[in-house]
Amino acid sequence: MDGHVLHDEGGGLMDELARLLGHERRLLERLLFKLVEARHLLAAGEAPFLPFAAAEIERATERLQVAELRRCMLVHQLAGHLDVPGEALTMRALAHDSPEPYRTIFSDHRRAFLELAAEIDDVAGQNRRLALPSLADWLNEPAVRPAPAPTAPPSAPTR
Repeated sequence: MDGHVLHDEGGGLMDELARLLGHERRLLERLLFKLVEARHLLAAGEAPFLPFAAAEIERATERLQVAELRRCMLVHQLAGHLDVPGEALTMRALAHDSPEPYRTIFSDHRRAFLELAAEIDDVAGQNRRLALPSLADWLNEPAVRPAPAPTAPPSAPTR
């Protein structure tokens, strides 16, 4: 942001953004935890539990999407309040141009978000690699094995 320092008089919106980023960070940590759980289930061959893990990952992802939407709306509101373009309020800009204590808070969140994103990407990749062989095996096997052909019942003795 060209070295401009962001000043939110009273800090209300900055405080709210810092709280929301903390919440989003915990949601990312929870998503990572759920992905690690799924990895362990995949590695252990615990296929019956995979639908439960997938549902929990989906719920964690949905909660994260809601938080991301709230963050986008708040950043837009903060940009209007600060009279800067919304696209200029990136995490990098907030971490660099905000006054203390927000500079440190946003820097810490930015660093954690980058680390969590890398970990989530890594674990999701591991899960894909673990799931693909079993998926390929399943795709190459008939979904329902044909029943053996019925054998004729023993013939009744004729009189």
